[in-house]
Amino acid sequence: MKTTVKLLAGIVVVFSFIAVVNAGFWDWSKPYQGPSKDVSTLVITGNYTKARVLAELIQGETKQPILLLTNDGGKIFFMPSNGPCLEVQDADFTNFIKFMHAKQIIILGDTNYVPESYTKRIDPTQTTIRVDNKDWYQIAVTVGKILDKTYLASNFKKLSDEIDSGKLYGSKRGAATSSGNPLPNPLDSVVTVEPVKEKKAAEPVLIKDTEVVPK
Repeated sequence: MKTTVKLLAGIVVVFSFIAVVNAGFWDWSKPYQGPSKDVSTLVITGNYTKARVLAELIQGETKQPILLLTNDGGKIFFMPSNGPCLEVQDADFTNFIKFMHAKQIIILGDTNYVPESYTKRIDPTQTTIRVDNKDWYQIAVTVGKILDKTYLASNFKKLSDEIDSGKLYGSKRGAATSSGNPLPNPLDSVVTVEPVKEKKAAEPVLIKDTEVVPK
C-alpha cells in the first residue's frame, strides 16, 4: 500500500512538473542510456491528459521510455524514465524508433492520439500493439495485463477520477533559456477535451503488427 501511495504521489509530481529544463533536440552522438541497455517497451501516445497520465503511470512502474506526439506543430518528445525530455525531429521518427530497438511498442489510443501517418512509419518487423477503447480505464486494464502490472488499472482510475473532479490537471511553463525564451514544455499543449471517438468497443481492441503477443 505504501508503495502504491508513493507511486501515485510521484505521478502527480511528474505530471505537474515534467522536467524539460534541459530540453533540446535528440543528439544522435549520445546513445540513450536507460536503466538497462535494452528497451523492453516503448510507449507512444498523444499529448492529451488521460493518455499522458496512463503513459506516465506505465513509466513509473516499468522505467520504460515514452514517445509523446503533440499538437504543437507536430512536435515529438522523447521522455526517458530519468533525465530531461528531448525533442525528436519528425524526419528522424522512423530511425529513432529503430534506434530504440524496443522489444515491443505499445500505442495508447486510437488514430486521434497516434495517427496512422506515424504507425505506418514503424518497421513492420517490430512487435507493435495499439490498445484502443473509448474508455481509458479499459485501456489501462488491457495494458496492465500485457505488462503484468496488477495495480496499473486501479491506480489509473484513482488519478482519472481526480482529473474528472478537477483536482489533478494543471499546466506549468518550463524554465527560460539564457536568452529568455521559454523552453518547449509538452504540458503546454495538453488539452482537457479528449478527441472525439467513432465507436465504443465492449472490450479493448488490440491491433498487432506481428502474431507474437507479449505476456
